[in-house]
Order: sequence, then structure tokens, then C-alpha cells
Amino acid sequence: TPEGIAAVKMDEVKKQWRPKVIMAPTNEFEREWEEYMTVYHNEVDIEAYEKALTEEVRRRVEAALGN
Repeated sequence: TPEGIAAVKMDEVKKQWRPKVIMAPTNEFEREWEEYMTVYHNEVDIEAYEKALTEEVRRRVEAALGN
């Protein structure tokens, strides 16, 4: 599913970039963060992931309300 692919890609990008950002010297942090965000937004279908989360929340609310 698109949201499944997005979740996998999110994990891959996070595992690759978070250590780089965390370990970056203070004077390079902003540059590393911006690069991380660029890669994240280019490689992850955030809309598909958020859509799936929203649908699941709505399903759970409906179930909790007995609808």
C-alpha cells in the first residue's frame, strides 16, 4: 500500500539521517537538518501516510461511538 511504502521509507530516511544530524557539529546542524528535511520530503509520501492515519483514527472513533 502507499502508506506502507511511506512508512518503510520514513524509517529508512530517519535511520540514515538522524545520526548525521545529532552528531553534526553545532555550526553544521542547520545545514544537516535542512538536508534531512529535503530528503525526507522528496522520498516519503507524507500525504499517503497521513491519509491512512486519519482514516484509522476515524474508524476507531466510529467504533468507539458504536457507529
